[in-house]
Amino acid sequence: GNIQIGANIASGQDAALTTGNGKITVDNLVASNNGNVSLTTGAGDISVNDKVIARTGSVTATTGEGDIHIGDNGPEENTVYAQQEVLLATDLGHIEISGRTLTQTGDITMKAGENTYVSSQSNFIINDNGRVESGWDVNLEGRNGDIHVTDDIVAQHSINTQIEGQGSVYFDDDLSSNASISITSDQGDINVDKAITTT
Repeated sequence: GNIQIGANIASGQDAALTTGNGKITVDNLVASNNGNVSLTTGAGDISVNDKVIARTGSVTATTGEGDIHIGDNGPEENTVYAQQEVLLATDLGHIEISGRTLTQTGDITMKAGENTYVSSQSNFIINDNGRVESGWDVNLEGRNGDIHVTDDIVAQHSINTQIEGQGSVYFDDDLSSNASISITSDQGDINVDKAITTT
């Protein structure tokens, strides 16, 4: 069944919401001070209207079929924050992040896809000053859909973007990494509005 929380979730250790098939909806934030945050459903949307924060651990949000939406925050707010890893994944659906995604030491990985391409739908939309900053790699893996990031993508190691099938990549700002940058699409355009820098 569905899980709906109308308030904040604040845990001293792990914060985990799990359902076999159903929506997960949190009206405010989900935060862990000394553990991991996990939002998992076999089929259903995952929606957090504020922030997802793991101050010492990792953030995971996964669904077999459904959309993932997190945040409605300003340019100085970390919408998704983890000390370690961030994994946001849907086998069949879309991901939308409103605000910044940040890790201190680990990877940021997002995976989303569709069976067929629809031009009005993106695999990923990271908007509203949606800076992506990773303590290691940034991995964006899409299938039959576009990827759109409206702010900088910064990685301490590598940036890897791949679209299987049809879809275009739109990066509105700078890309920078300390190792390598790879952007590929089987069938689609690649658009970077500003600089690409590796050091």
